[in-house]
Amino acid sequence: MAERLASIEAVQSVAFRKIFDDHARIPKAIQGIGLSDSITAAFSRIDTTRMLAASLAAQTKLANFDNLTFGRLAGLDAEFSRAISTNLGNLTRSYQSLINVAATRESLAPHLPLITTYAPLEYYREIDVVESITVDDEVDEFNDDQQIETAIAESVPSVDGLLAAFDERLVALLHGARQSLRDDNPDRARHVTTSVRELFTQVLHALAPDDDIRVWTSNDEHFHDNRPTRRARLLFICRHIDCDPLSRFVQDDVRAALSFVDSLNSGTHVVESKLSFVQLASIVSRMESLLVFLLQIRNH
Repeated sequence: MAERLASIEAVQSVAFRKIFDDHARIPKAIQGIGLSDSITAAFSRIDTTRMLAASLAAQTKLANFDNLTFGRLAGLDAEFSRAISTNLGNLTRSYQSLINVAATRESLAPHLPLITTYAPLEYYREIDVVESITVDDEVDEFNDDQQIETAIAESVPSVDGLLAAFDERLVALLHGARQSLRDDNPDRARHVTTSVRELFTQVLHALAPDDDIRVWTSNDEHFHDNRPTRRARLLFICRHIDCDPLSRFVQDDVRAALSFVDSLNSGTHVVESKLSFVQLASIVSRMESLLVFLLQIRNH
């Protein structure tokens, strides 16, 4: 556990330093070597204060995992605890790769506000969920979640507004997921995860319909049983942004988010459900954030 955590921390520390360093250096460097002003202009549109707040909060939370078994407060078995570690490691590495390329590739200049706002928030949300099922409240001495939540709310559009603009029928599913969270019954965890999973599936299929994907690609690897794979749908959503690291980050982000939701929904790997309201609320926030990310990619 300690070795896996050290490996994750080493990679994500580089990513966080990259955010600080590149924002300070890249505009001057670009001007100095005579490249286009497009990246420099893009940097001026990025709200780095809130972006860095989410990044640093994730780093602080990650430090609390040392010597703890992932998911120990949720009754998860050893196999799924290892899966959480693997998913988090993959997401961390793809996050670093995305930040590295976004800061230096001129063709991504129009998309810098999207990438540098939502990628750090997605990483923060994943860390937040893992923390909620791993770290006791009293261990988190530097919990500043409310300030972070306020900053996020002020920085990004609400999932309610984005869903209503995209397809008003999906708003009812969102409200249903939130209602499941408020319900007080022994099977609440399964109801919550079933609701958010159904909402995600509906949004994903609306963003990437079967017929549109068949027009876009005929690659056999993009289909299973004559239906588009999840990877194909995500690639389709990202198709207008020529950035392989973004596509990989989105895939790792979705995999990490759904792995936990699907496991709870099916009962797989869960020894005994011990999820509290706060933990379930963290899962709902995670899925809502993921929907915002995908909808904003579509809008770009």
